Amino acid sequence: MPLGFLRQFRKPAQAPRFQPQRLYYPFASGSKMAIVPAGTAPRQMLRYMRGCLAAAAPVEDLLLLAHACERGETGALPELNALVVFTGTGFGGLEESGRDLFWRVFQVPVFEQCIGPDGQVLAVECDAHQGLHVLTADPRPPEGFTARFERTPCGCGRVTPRWIGLRRSVPIHSDAALSRS
Repeated sequence: MPLGFLRQFRKPAQAPRFQPQRLYYPFASGSKMAIVPAGTAPRQMLRYMRGCLAAAAPVEDLLLLAHACERGETGALPELNALVVFTGTGFGGLEESGRDLFWRVFQVPVFEQCIGPDGQVLAVECDAHQGLHVLTADPRPPEGFTARFERTPCGCGRVTPRWIGLRRSVPIHSDAALSRS
């Protein structure tokens, strides 16, 4: 699936031109997945997700939705099999507390995808959840993030290098995002 949809997540003046990339997610091609635009209100996000096996959205938007669901502001949740969470430049980071929240609310596995400033998928999380497999030739995490670079084989069987513990260099809390809800 092309990644041209990522252009809508950036302000038009900042959107660089890039070649569409493949969207990586934990289902066979042809599976129905909701790709929710950035800044979508929680109730509207649920409308996008209805009838889908998985949903993909920026981390801050999914955190808003999860908090609204916990407060009982959204109604019934769709039956999903997984969440794909966009992190990285322009999206923020996914902390362990966010993963816990997603599990409490949605009760599905979370698959993180780190997106670079040009919209390219830099790294993806696998089924083993032992870090993010780096897809680019440059092993450095995106600007503003830190991670341990690991070259040993992953529990999923892949031998590609991966980032372990990808985190923002300076933690940013989602309080600003929560005030939008």
